[in-house]
Amino acid sequence: MKVLYDHQAFTMQYYGGVSKSFCELISHLPKDVSVEMGVMQSNNVHLAESGLCPMLEAVGHDYKTFLPHFHFRGKGHLYLWFNCLFPSFPSVEHVNKRRAVELLQSGDFDVFHPTLFDDYFLPYLGIFRI
Repeated sequence: MKVLYDHQAFTMQYYGGVSKSFCELISHLPKDVSVEMGVMQSNNVHLAESGLCPMLEAVGHDYKTFLPHFHFRGKGHLYLWFNCLFPSFPSVEHVNKRRAVELLQSGDFDVFHPTLFDDYFLPYLGIFRI
């Protein structure tokens, strides 16, 4: 059996209970279950320490490195809007989402397990958003 996990928890958290739980869950799956993860870039400590993504790259652009010399209220919201308006910007969210979509489109998995709440994956599973 092959399980595909998406990127969401590992993209959003550098540390955190959700990403830690997924790393623990994946690490304790039976040996006959193979795992693929839609993560290319992440600064998540739990993922790096677990060794689950051997080709893991450091993050180029994310909300913490966005406008590094400016500190103001609403900077996180500006980053989210910037990501929405410029889908070709190589942010960690776009890089990881692209990888997850590629894996979803390949269809080479038995179970897909999203790690947070964004439903971007529904069209690729044959499920349409309302």
